[in-house]
Amino acid sequence: MLCCYAGMTTSILAQKLEEEGASRGIGLKVDAVPIAEAESLISDEISAIILGPHVRFMKDQIERVAGSIPVYVIPPQDFGMMNSKGIVDAVLALIG
Repeated sequence: MLCCYAGMTTSILAQKLEEEGASRGIGLKVDAVPIAEAESLISDEISAIILGPHVRFMKDQIERVAGSIPVYVIPPQDFGMMNSKGIVDAVLALIG
């Protein structure tokens, strides 16, 4: 799950992350959602929660609700450059 304020910019990034996964032979499904809906959408089916840098202030609250689901905040530079390779690398390392 990829979270931002409204889910618009991140919908483009979500597509790029899925494409990066496909290029590696990994079937990634990335849903871009508004941060206001994130808590209600957290489920055991989610491997990681990715926050856009502009909603990083919500990390502690999301982690409390997420339990054992890892939460990753995209660095501003990676978000701005839509560095899907770097983001996928970081999230894969996080979920091990």
